[in-house]
Amino acid sequence: HGRAVSMLEKYRPILRLSVWFIVTLPVHTLVVTYYQVLIATVSSVETYNGSVIAGAYVLAALVTLLPSRMEHYFESDSVHILLVVASTTCGILIFTMALSVNLSMVYTSFILYHCIFEFVLTVIYAAIAKRVPASSGQKKSFAMTFSFNIFLALSLQVLIQLIIGKQALALDIRSQFLCFGMIVLALAFGMVSSLLFSSSTSFPSPADTNMARGRQPL
Repeated sequence: HGRAVSMLEKYRPILRLSVWFIVTLPVHTLVVTYYQVLIATVSSVETYNGSVIAGAYVLAALVTLLPSRMEHYFESDSVHILLVVASTTCGILIFTMALSVNLSMVYTSFILYHCIFEFVLTVIYAAIAKRVPASSGQKKSFAMTFSFNIFLALSLQVLIQLIIGKQALALDIRSQFLCFGMIVLALAFGMVSSLLFSSSTSFPSPADTNMARGRQPL
């Protein structure tokens, strides 16, 4: 029990970042995989799926260059606010894709969602790499941390597919996208709750306490 608590405390700086990665990566993979199936329910005529997907990837590739100018941001706690905003926005965009019957709206929502996700994913990779704890006398365990996160993300993806697929709920494609959106919005709610809980239970460090006492008038 003591070892588990020690490990949790050691990896606390990357816990929220890893949870965001583990939850959103499988959702994103499923959205990209079933996106064209969703489009087929919106329009049965010739569409521009190939061009839209190609354009989305090109724009996302350009967007991922932006974090290279934000290196100071990766170690800041404000990165957690970015996770909340991104999760909320991505959830709304997935809902828009699921509910819209306008092809242009679905295309626009997909492109925006894809660019936002890829941008935040790049930030997450860099932020986790900056915060991965190092054992005494050893290098930081980058490979183990990212491999473990990817393993959990893939496991969650399989679980989601089993639940929404023919094996369980057998949801239609629009309902599946609504489910994807709810997962991401639930993540945003969880992030907000976690941040509020942390702020309400945080205590000043001894150094901060001593500094505050030193400023008290004699």
